[in-house]
Amino acid sequence: MQEIDIYLLGCGFFFVSSLLMAFFFHKKLLSPLKELKINGRRASAKIIEKYTSSGKHGTIYNVKYSYHDDKGQDQEGKTSITSEEYEKCEEGDDISIRFLKQNPKFSRADRAIDRLIASQKIIVGVLYFEAFIVAPALYFILTTMLKK
Repeated sequence: MQEIDIYLLGCGFFFVSSLLMAFFFHKKLLSPLKELKINGRRASAKIIEKYTSSGKHGTIYNVKYSYHDDKGQDQEGKTSITSEEYEKCEEGDDISIRFLKQNPKFSRADRAIDRLIASQKIIVGVLYFEAFIVAPALYFILTTMLKK
């Protein structure tokens, strides 16, 4: 019986940690992106730098840009873009962005917002799946095996 309690504790920890990570991703990453898509102010920004970085899945194409917020203040931002967009753009080109009025430093390229939201939804979905499907199933399987 003591082994079953250890499995319950482990599966419970797995459930809670998955739930907390899903909440974190939803609250800290997905919600601001949705806010940006719905209420973000559109602006035209100038690309001031193109650069690449290495990621887990290959090259990441980025641009750094400058724009003026609603108060006329200079702001800078950066965003990932596709390799095709990266090849077509040059420093000095205009790029369409959105920024939050209440936090004008938070901005993303218009085209990147939907991709970012989609990828964050996948991460949140996987974490909820882990919490509500995998953790209980794992507990059921482990306890069933121990009872035999």
